[in-house]
Amino acid sequence: MFVGVEMDHSNGPERGREATLTPVEQLRWVRHGNEYETAVLSGDPEQPGSFYVMRYRVLIACDVPPHWHPEDEHATVISGEISLGLGEKFLADALRPLTAGSYALIPRRQPHFTRYTAGSIVQVHGLGPLVVNYLES
Repeated sequence: MFVGVEMDHSNGPERGREATLTPVEQLRWVRHGNEYETAVLSGDPEQPGSFYVMRYRVLIACDVPPHWHPEDEHATVISGEISLGLGEKFLADALRPLTAGSYALIPRRQPHFTRYTAGSIVQVHGLGPLVVNYLES
């Protein structure tokens, strides 16, 4: 069941902001070695306090070792499959598969690790700066 909500649009859109419509063929992918590419859809992931939306396109199957972020990380699998585990040590038995359409919220400072299949695309959003703090092995 859909419940309608009446909203006040009398003030119009926020000044200085415009709608953003980006067809997939216009994404600007930046290659990072032979492993992955990124595309920033909105905001600046390096700017403190900036809300950002970006995508990772993984070129080869790979594991990301345990790490954490100082801000919440929101991840949506756009295509392919990833597996996510929580904890300070990479444990294959702890990985939980996430297929296209799946969503994960990793709270700030939560140690986690990831296994990517080649060709997967994951959309990540949150507040900048996007910082990755790897745990000591």
